[in-house]
Amino acid sequence: MARNVASRKLKFSKIAIVMFLTVLIWVYADLAVDDTLPVTNIGVSIAGSGDTELWVTFRNEDGPPLASVAIEQIVLKGPSSRIAEVKRGLNNNILKLSFSLNPEMQNMTDAGSYTLNVLDFVRKSEQIRALGGLAVESCEPNTLTVNVVKLVKRDLNIQSVDENGRTLEFESITPSKITMFVPQDWGQDKVAEIALAPTEIKRARSRAINETPYVVLPDNQKRLSDELVRVKLVPEEEELEPFTISRVRVGYSYSPITQGKYRAVVSNEVTLTSSEIKIRATLEAKTAYETQRFQVTVEIDDEDRSGNEVERALKYNLPEKYVRKGEIKLDPEHEPVEAKFKLVPLPSAEK
Repeated sequence: MARNVASRKLKFSKIAIVMFLTVLIWVYADLAVDDTLPVTNIGVSIAGSGDTELWVTFRNEDGPPLASVAIEQIVLKGPSSRIAEVKRGLNNNILKLSFSLNPEMQNMTDAGSYTLNVLDFVRKSEQIRALGGLAVESCEPNTLTVNVVKLVKRDLNIQSVDENGRTLEFESITPSKITMFVPQDWGQDKVAEIALAPTEIKRARSRAINETPYVVLPDNQKRLSDELVRVKLVPEEEELEPFTISRVRVGYSYSPITQGKYRAVVSNEVTLTSSEIKIRATLEAKTAYETQRFQVTVEIDDEDRSGNEVERALKYNLPEKYVRKGEIKLDPEHEPVEAKFKLVPLPSAEK
């Protein structure tokens, strides 16, 4: 009986050893058979630099500098089973490959142009190390050109915009300018911006709010200011109604030299007086405009004494009090009319 038990134990031990050796052979075989996996269009972006004076970009032969570029292809190599896992991860969007270039870690801290060895850069990245057991066999392109520019301090005017980039008018802003690091070749037309969401616009129309200005560099990188500005927007205009002014009264304003010496003979006077003026206004402002002495004025200059017919745009005498309050303006659909006239000397002036 004891001999049978010993025999069974020996048989089981042999089976276990065989199974262990079989598994070991499988593992060894898997490790011994390498496979490759091409991965395309991998993004490389510039990491934020701790030096606010540095502006690091990739060279773009066809246009402005770039904050990010794409590596056309890298080829991964490793055990077949690991390659299969990585491939599944990529196909199911569980795994994404992208790289971040830190200028300081690449010793790119002085102004100038640098050549980045892409293969070395990728091989040393955390992304590849995290793949475990895979190596980068090759990549395309082999090199990228990195440009480092030292920015300069400039005092910039500030512009406020909405989410669609439309300019918003300030009632007040403190300070009126902001000092920021920008490229040396920036002209006087460049400004710092404040972008306001609809809720912020509403608040800023009723009271001053604090906001952070920023500049957008040519690679579309946004750089924030270290300072806050306090901004108050112009209150929203009162809803204006459309009105039409008929029976237009026309006045004539003569220059000092033509006053009392010349008379304007208007060839289209009927057109001027019968034309209509389209405005948008409050009822009070519309009434004030309608009842004043002249709704429009023809301004006559010294140069008009040539004897030739002159065409002159009318001056619309919208009441200044209501214009300042935003309570009256010409309707965008109003079609301006021009006066056509000649100056003729008055008999008393010819003597």
